[in-house]
Amino acid sequence: MEYDKLIINNDLEKLLNINEITDLVNYSYNNKYLIEYLLEKGIYNERMQRYVEFDSKWIKFYLKYNIIEPLLNCRLKPLLEKYDDTNMILDILLNKIDDNKKIDLYHNIVRNSYWKYHDYEEIVIKKYLEHGISLPKIFVKTGISDTNVKSTDNFIINEFLGAYKDHDSTVINIMMIEINERMKKDANRMLLDLEKLIKYKKENPLFKIRLSNTTEGEYNKEKNYLLISPFRLGVFTHEVSHLLFESMENSEYDYDKYNE
Repeated sequence: MEYDKLIINNDLEKLLNINEITDLVNYSYNNKYLIEYLLEKGIYNERMQRYVEFDSKWIKFYLKYNIIEPLLNCRLKPLLEKYDDTNMILDILLNKIDDNKKIDLYHNIVRNSYWKYHDYEEIVIKKYLEHGISLPKIFVKTGISDTNVKSTDNFIINEFLGAYKDHDSTVINIMMIEINERMKKDANRMLLDLEKLIKYKKENPLFKIRLSNTTEGEYNKEKNYLLISPFRLGVFTHEVSHLLFESMENSEYDYDKYNE
């Protein structure tokens, strides 16, 4: 067959560009699939990338030959398929990458497989924890379910969500995790802060709350943004305290007393 000749002649450029690209993972010569002759030499291209992101069979070959970088953009569904009797493909990939790449993979999964991640978030969180990374739970109810919370409190929360409706759902969910926690501890202060955030957004319609890629946050008044972290509880409320003090409270309180 033509493929056999390409292997024998070591014509890997033509092998890389065969018409039926799926033959790379379906046809074998001398007990090796065609794709293996390419990957063992570190050869792959953009055309192959479109398949490896969605197909577990392709992913397994890339893992076998430690071609890792293209796998960081894989969709969640194939990553949750079995690699062997005891491991998911996700397990094997996490074993082969450092913590920074684990975080990159997580961000890409949430971005590229948002609704699938919604369904399988618990599994991904558990797997990451087994590999030394604690992920936040980002899918939460966007209301307060405690029956002791007054309807006026829910009104303020819904008004806040309306004011920040130009933000994506991941940012909203992470903020709601902290809002829920603060409501349990000090509802009056949290509601007061929300009212101030609503006012700030109305006065600064281009202001955006964004996700950082680290455990740190930042409030930047000049650039009109606030960074919060999906990896550490408390960053949102901490940075909000900076925003509120600098924009509203500085004139209301004695600075030395506040600083103390």
